This record gives sequence, structure tokens and C-alpha cells, in this order.
Amino acid sequence: MTGIVSRLSAVMLMLILMAGAVLAAPSPETIEAMRTSIVHIRVTGIQASNSAKLTAEGSGFIVSPDGFVLTNYHLLDALAGADADTINFTVSIGTNSEARVKALPINGSEITDILLLKLPEATTPYAAVTQGSAADLALGTDLFTLGFPRKDDPQFQSSAHFREGALSSREGPTGSLWTVSIAFAPGLSGSPVFTDNGNVVGIAKAISANDADTRYMIPIHFADSMLAHLKVAALQRDLQLVLKALGGAEKDEVPLQNRLKSVESSIGELREVFDWTASLEGESLVIKFKKLVGGNPQLRGIEPWVRPIAMDKDGRPVKPEQFNLDKGVDKIVGEQKITLDDDSGRSGSVILPGIKRRIGLRLEDGADVHTIPELEVRVVPVLSDDTKLPFQTIFVRVNTDE
Repeated sequence: MTGIVSRLSAVMLMLILMAGAVLAAPSPETIEAMRTSIVHIRVTGIQASNSAKLTAEGSGFIVSPDGFVLTNYHLLDALAGADADTINFTVSIGTNSEARVKALPINGSEITDILLLKLPEATTPYAAVTQGSAADLALGTDLFTLGFPRKDDPQFQSSAHFREGALSSREGPTGSLWTVSIAFAPGLSGSPVFTDNGNVVGIAKAISANDADTRYMIPIHFADSMLAHLKVAALQRDLQLVLKALGGAEKDEVPLQNRLKSVESSIGELREVFDWTASLEGESLVIKFKKLVGGNPQLRGIEPWVRPIAMDKDGRPVKPEQFNLDKGVDKIVGEQKITLDDDSGRSGSVILPGIKRRIGLRLEDGADVHTIPELEVRVVPVLSDDTKLPFQTIFVRVNTDE
């Protein structure tokens, strides 16, 4: 009898686990809502040298009601050599069809492989995705994508194609890539990677050149600097509505009070938003910031962390423990004071000397390290009241031939 009960218990446990696996998938409503935010992107241009037509296709997704779109920067790789005046972006929303609208490139980062596009003004708001956070994703978390495989893919269809997998690792060939098990295909690059509740936590990147079973996504927080202006625009819209309401409503009216609280919350959040950039200038690493909203809190300094992204002769990443850390730049100890550009405190810089020389020492460190194409720079902002904000990550190209 005990054996029968044990077997029944095992069966019940299996059914519960299976039920849990089913519940982890997005609902049909979530998937259909996501389809309204997915775009198929086509880029065309004319080769400057021989007038040949160049074309690239990929996927993307709408991130704001006024029509901003995120996709991969590497879409432009196929347009190398094109006359810049002939490059043209068109998109179709929710389907891969010839009903297309023009899009304009607004911003992009070749290092993080993110491109921001803008759709034309529309009479009704665009359906934007809900942005989530990749910071708290546990390994094994179920992840999903919707996008448009190329027409030569066996699973090509004009509507967006759904694929599923999980987060495999927070490591990839560069610091801005995480490994996932979603079966990406050519054309799916730029698709949103989202959780079962529809929150977008990443951007589909590519399949590894060395292993077809290894795929990468870009965590969504690497697009933060490009999307920060969207928060400012939303705040401006809220302020306009408040000012309009103040002209024709009592100040104690509940909807107005709620909107005032929303504006106050937005301003408080934006006061701690900084836009970070970095570059190698001579032997030094120069880290610069701009503060989106003036006033307190002021930035006092930063705690930087610098890690070379090293490659072997076959283009594979070399793990940090494989080099001699004594010669490295993996940790700049202590807080580094900032130099402000003016009294407003809204922009400034920090200079870390001797970084280029230390990169050279890394290259001499052993046969395993062949090239160091970029640096991963993490910045922990330190405010004037000693508060430390969450770290921001910047990637810096390294030219060792200079």
C-alpha cells in the first residue's frame, strides 16, 4: 500500500510540475498584444562603387507611444560601402508585408549593437511594449521572442514567429551579451526577448559563430542611455497636462492631485539619471557624464571598475582568470573625484591615467591573449550625500595600434 501511495505521490508531483511549466508560458492575450508592437525592418541602399542595390532585413519593437523602435545596429553591416544618401529604412508593423512606413535612425551604438529608430507621427498612439528589468533574472528563467525569420528560413511566415527558451548564462563574448537557449534564426535579430508576463528584458542578438546551439541577447538596460530622453518627454507631457488642468480645475480635485503626484515622482526619479560615456584619449580613460535634470542631488565622484574584454587568436573570449591580474586594470581602488564643466553640476568628467599602458601589459601577458578589442567599464555614481547609485556599464573600443 505504501508503494502505491508513493507512486501516486510521484505522479501527482509530476502533474503539478507539468502544470507549472504550462502556466509559465505567456497567455494568448500577452502574445497577441506583443504582436502589435513588433516591426519588420528593411534597410536598402546603393553601393557607391558599382551602383548595386544592398538590402538587409530584421526585426524590432516599439518602445514608446510616439513611435521609437529598438533593433540591432548590425543591420547596417550589409550596407557597408553604400552611399549614405541612398540608405532608407522602412518598417511594417505586426507583419512582414509591403504595407510599410519610413523610419529614421535616431541613435545607435555599434559596441552594444543597439539602434534606435523613429516612426512617423500617427493619429493614434503606437502600441509600445512594457519594459522590464534583466537585473533580477535568475538562470533558467523562461524567455520568449517574437520576430520575423528571413524568407529563406524553413519556418518563414508573414506574421511574427514565436520562439521560446531560457536564460542560460549572464556571460557571453562581450559584457553586453547574455547567453540564452532561444532558437534564434536570421531575421530574428532585434526581436524583443520577454518574460511570461510580457515584460521585455532583452534584445535578440545572434547565434554564436562557433556554436550554432549558443545564442545571445542584449539585456534591455544597455538601451537605457538611448531611452532616457523618452522619460523626459513623458514628464514634459505630464507637466503640460497639469498646467492645462490648473487653468480649469480646483487644486484639490482628485485626478489633478494624482497627476501632480505622478509628475513629482517622475522628477524625483529623473534627478538621479545620468548619461555616461567613455573613451580612450592618449594613455588615459576619460569618463564623462551629463545629468538629465538639474538641482540636487549632486554627483561627488564615481567608483569605477575596468575589465579588458580579451580574445584569443581564434576570436574566442579569454576569461579574466586566465591572465595575470597583478598587471591588470580590473579594479580602480577608491572613489575618484569628478571635475565639473561648470557650476550647474550637470556635466563633468573623471580621468583615469595610464590605462592604455596597462592594456599593453595585458597583451604581453601570455600567448592566450591575442587582442583586447574593448574595455568593459562599470561606474558606481557617488552622490554628495554619500548615496551610491546602481552601477552603469559602458563599453569602450580599444585601438592598440595607436
